[in-house]
Amino acid sequence: MYKMWQTFNPRGTLTALFAFLTLLAFIIHFIVLSTENFNWLAQ
Repeated sequence: MYKMWQTFNPRGTLTALFAFLTLLAFIIHFIVLSTENFNWLAQ
């Protein structure tokens, strides 16, 4: 496992992972909000 962190920059890798997961969460929430059954804002 330590060899993987020697090839990749830990700060850049974790920053990219955080950005990807944040973007994925926003996309999932907007998809769910666009459906009629699961839109919790317009009840």
